[in-house]
Parts: sequence; C-alpha cells; structure tokens
Amino acid sequence: MVNLASMTVISIGGINEDATIIKNGIFTKNDFLYLSMQGAVGDLLSHFIDKDGNPVETDIEERLLSTPLSTLRELPSVIGVAAGSSKVKAIRASLKGGYLNTLITDEETALSLLNEDPG
Repeated sequence: MVNLASMTVISIGGINEDATIIKNGIFTKNDFLYLSMQGAVGDLLSHFIDKDGNPVETDIEERLLSTPLSTLRELPSVIGVAAGSSKVKAIRASLKGGYLNTLITDEETALSLLNEDPG
C-alpha cells in the first residue's frame, strides 16, 4: 500500500536516551549502545542508518516489520520531520542518503545543519 501513497510523512529519530523508541519500549538502551557501536546515527521507520545514510545491518533488522529503506528512496514525496540538536546527525544522514524530498524542522536545527561541519 505504501507505493500507492502520493505523500509519505516520517519522523527522523536520533540515537540518544530520550529517543521515542526507547521510551515506548521498542528498543532498549543496550540496543542503542550496540547500534551506535555499529555506526548508527539515527533511524527512519526504525531502520538505522550511519552518518552517510547507509543502512546499518544488524540482527535487529530481522525483527522489523516496516517499509524498507530501499522502498522509501523510490517514493515520489517523502517528508521528514525532526528537530533538536540531538537529531542533527540523523537528519544530515537522512538527507545524504537520499531518503527525503522535503524536511520540516525548526530554525535552530536548520541553522545547525547549515553550520555544522559534515565531516
């Protein structure tokens, strides 16, 4: 059904202890530690990506029932929504990976994205 959508709105998650998917009990702090050791900087639809926007391949992927990142790249209009300093790396990786057509954020986060050294 996702392929029939004219627009898709997703959130971009960061790797921090305040992440919604930790608060909701979907992932644990140990999962996040493991993911960050594998290079993850954030997630899209609970799929974790590295600083270059590449998927982080772990056994966690086997537990997911979510739209694949490869499908997300093919959709005609993907809008990412995220704000806050803890999400800057994840937002940058999402843009670098080509997953988004549009980004909705706040001014402070946008300025951080523009001014932060991408290296």
